[in-house]
Amino acid sequence: MMGWTRYWHRSWLVLVAVLAIASSQAWAATQELPPPSDLPPVTEWSIPQELPAPAALPPVKAWPDWREFLLYREGLRWFGGVVLGLMVLMVLAHLAFHGYHHVRPTGRMVRRYSWMEVLLHGVLALSFVGAWASSTYLILAKHVLGYAEKELAVPFGRLLSTVHITSGLLFLGSLVALAVMWRAKMRFAAYDRDWLKHMGGYFSRRDQILPAGKFNAGQKIWFRVSILLGILVSVSGAVIYYPALLGLRWEIFLYVVHTALGVGLSAAVIAHVYLAVLAHPRAARSMITGTVDEACVREDHPLEPIPGAVEQTR
Repeated sequence: MMGWTRYWHRSWLVLVAVLAIASSQAWAATQELPPPSDLPPVTEWSIPQELPAPAALPPVKAWPDWREFLLYREGLRWFGGVVLGLMVLMVLAHLAFHGYHHVRPTGRMVRRYSWMEVLLHGVLALSFVGAWASSTYLILAKHVLGYAEKELAVPFGRLLSTVHITSGLLFLGSLVALAVMWRAKMRFAAYDRDWLKHMGGYFSRRDQILPAGKFNAGQKIWFRVSILLGILVSVSGAVIYYPALLGLRWEIFLYVVHTALGVGLSAAVIAHVYLAVLAHPRAARSMITGTVDEACVREDHPLEPIPGAVEQTR
């Protein structure tokens, strides 16, 4: 038992490392650059009059890597958009080929999540959408509508920046709260091996009932990946707003880390929403009301004790 738990703790760390390395080559431009007042000017050193003619001296830039970084960042922006687009196409292709999970409802609704769990999960989801939507708007306005090239202020730019910061703080707080609340229920068990062996039945054309308790093995992996990526994205984004802490070069590096991890987290959220909402439409009710039809529990979480029915549906 201990060996199995240790094995999977190592496995999710490897999974996160691979995801971070892959996403670091993606969309490293989804956030704003620091305000110009926070950056030292990128200029050439002045040349005293007594030195030879300027043409005889090679130009020396104060920050030789800044412009190269901007070019590199521009390419990654579009590549990141392609990554997220491909993820959407992949989940739609899976839905078209496998369809959604069919469950014969019993009409007996049982409670799976408390109202506190529902509330925290709702705050987590809404804050993620707020952070993602605000940053996407700023990027599209600057680089697609051309506000950056025209040196014009983005409409509602200050408001959206405030929304982005506030959403990030709410996201981090609700994520940590859920991590503490679910930490015991998210421990791996021996029966998770069978669930993973069959990939949760997601790539099978026939319905399968696989062993799972309150959370299945896939949800347990997602729990660890989302916590690690979420904390890294939140902390790296917060440090960016204090350039004096690390200096310009480290701040540039944090932009790459923050946005690359943001792309990886966004791609993972797309898959998570697909599996939770489109692939299992009846189970999606539990994220809003905390209750779900008893048939969903018996088929998707057969090892979870079923409490008494909380309501009857016709």
